[in-house]
Amino acid sequence: MRASREFPLSVNHDGLEGVKRLLLTHFGIESRLYLHGKPKFPTWSQSYDLDIFRGNDLLAFAREIGFNHPAKVAKLKLVVAIARSRVRRK
Repeated sequence: MRASREFPLSVNHDGLEGVKRLLLTHFGIESRLYLHGKPKFPTWSQSYDLDIFRGNDLLAFAREIGFNHPAKVAKLKLVVAIARSRVRRK
């Protein structure tokens, strides 16, 4: 089973840019913003994904920040286990 690293956030582009800067400046966590397709309806806002892509950054996110929502906590634990195994192999 391939674990997805996506943890959806409901924030506009400027808000996610702020989150991205905060992650880097306060925690040293690198991330990227991606455009998430086109809105389904013209009245809907454009959505974006914030991706933490390096194993060490995922581990730092889990250790320093984490989630409160049970489903996101479970998914993060799975992704962290995979990241730890990959970081150890290097």
